[in-house]
This record gives sequence, structure tokens and C-alpha cells, in this order.
Amino acid sequence: MKLTYYIHGETSNLQAALQDVKYPLLVLDPFCGVGNSCKKNLEFLGVTSCLLQPSHLGAPGQRTQYGWDLLAELKQTQGEFPLSAQLVADALIPSDGDGEKLAHEITMHVLLFAIETTWFRDFAEMCNWLASCSIRNLIFFWHCAYQENSHLSYLVSQQVTEEAWLAAENVLKKRLHIFKNPGVAMLFTRSGFSLSSICANPRQAVFLAPGVNDTMNGEMMMLYQFLFRVLHDLAEYRGLSPHCLVPKINMADGSLHEFFPV
Repeated sequence: MKLTYYIHGETSNLQAALQDVKYPLLVLDPFCGVGNSCKKNLEFLGVTSCLLQPSHLGAPGQRTQYGWDLLAELKQTQGEFPLSAQLVADALIPSDGDGEKLAHEITMHVLLFAIETTWFRDFAEMCNWLASCSIRNLIFFWHCAYQENSHLSYLVSQQVTEEAWLAAENVLKKRLHIFKNPGVAMLFTRSGFSLSSICANPRQAVFLAPGVNDTMNGEMMMLYQFLFRVLHDLAEYRGLSPHCLVPKINMADGSLHEFFPV
């Protein structure tokens, strides 16, 4: 990962840096500090800016809020479905704790099922299903409707204990509950941003901009971590190698802390 740290709230030194980095640029930008202060400079450099800010509706005079139809974009990656789905699952469900390995596997195979069928309208709807139902019953229900789907057949064939199903279900509910937020869900139902557009024109800057309330919400920050990682990993998989700008927070004792691990 090409990574540059900056001090949150001190954006003056970024003006020159924006001329030197290679695009596309992925910026973790709490409170829109970088995007607002560097807007004119980016326009002067001919860089297209895109703001992804889930749960924020925007207001007159503010920067345009973009959506990202992730599921639709994954369906366009001809012949690359398995690895793309794995990258999304890796970013969404860490697989190193109780229930997480199975939850990760379920997420990946259900996403492949979603890519191959029209069952879900968008990525947020898929996450809502996974976070709302008995996951074992849900998989068997889908399997009855799509008996020829290899991904559902694989999940049904797994020899898994009831305790393991429940552990995975708890992980999915914890990680995916945030997608029930209408503002979050709306991000994944609207178009506006796509990795395909960056492939066509890499000279773009994508801003992930949590607001003040977002930074105090653990679920929302997990969502921003997911967005940061999945954007980077899918872009890198497509050969784009985005340069990442990530803030460090100046603490009261003078030490610097990462905004979140990347």
C-alpha cells in the first residue's frame, strides 16, 4: 500500500504534496478538512474529486454526495468474480476469531450468488438479509430456490455444528447491522462513483469523510474501514495502485495516533 500520513487539521503541507503523488488518490478525510481546503488546488491540477460519505444526505452549497453501486460493479468484472468476492469479504469480515471464518465464507459465497443472480437489488440489501435472519435457514431457503447454484450447494454441504452457525450468525449481525441505516444503504444503491471510471481516468481523488458523530460510532467507523480497504484492494486488483492519504491525530500529550489502522 502506497501510504502517506498527514497531521489531521494541518493541511497546508498537503497542497504541494498533491502535485507530487501519483493518482488515483484515496483520502481518509475526517470532517472534510482536506477536501475543503484543497478543492481549488485539485481543480487547478485537473483532478476529479469524489466524496463518499455514508449516512450524510448533503445540503445546498455542500460538495456532491456520491453513491457506489458495488454489486452492479462486481457484476461487470467478467471472469473475475471469485477473487473480487473474496476481496470484498476480506474487507468486510475479518476471519481470525470465533465464528468469523465461517461468517467470512458465507459472505463470500452469498456475494457470488448475488453476482450470478438477480435476488438482491444492491449490496446493502444483501447485507441486510445476512444480518436479519437465521443464517442457516436462510441458506437452505435460497438453496431450495436455486438448487443449481454451486455457491449455495457448497454452503449447504458443509458439516457445521449448530454452535458454529450461531457464532457466524452473531458475527454477521454485528458487522452488517450498520447497513440497516437508510443513509448507509443509500450509498450502495446510487450510482455516481465507480472503479471503472477510475480505470478510464486515473487522475481522480476519492474522499472518505466521516463526520464528527461518525467518529464516535463504532459501527460507522467499521464501515469506513471496510470502504477504505475494499476500495484500495479492488483498485489494486485492477492494476491501479492508489496512493493513500491517512490522518494521524495530535493527542493532548503531544503524541500522534493513527485515525484507524489501515
